[in-house]
Amino acid sequence: MIQKRFGLDIPVFVILQEKLEDILSKAPDWWGTSDKDIYDNLIFVMSLATAEIIAEKIGEPTKELEQICICDNTIFWSFDRNKYCGFGKSRKIIFYREQKL
Repeated sequence: MIQKRFGLDIPVFVILQEKLEDILSKAPDWWGTSDKDIYDNLIFVMSLATAEIIAEKIGEPTKELEQICICDNTIFWSFDRNKYCGFGKSRKIIFYREQKL
């Protein structure tokens, strides 16, 4: 619809509510807490990659800063906002490049 109406070739990710609920039910205990110092992300991997490939490119999580868990081709990723300053730039670049696939 986006391509037809606006002439833009933009990938769109669609997920059934039941599938999203299933993924969220498998969230690790450390993800989605009320701690405002922790920034939680749920990364949905689009078709040309897998969560394992993305995690490999991200590299090992820095233990004192972040946690990563792969589940159903999604990545639960949390990091400590206060400690992460300056470290996140390289990770954001990786995700931006992956989005261009």
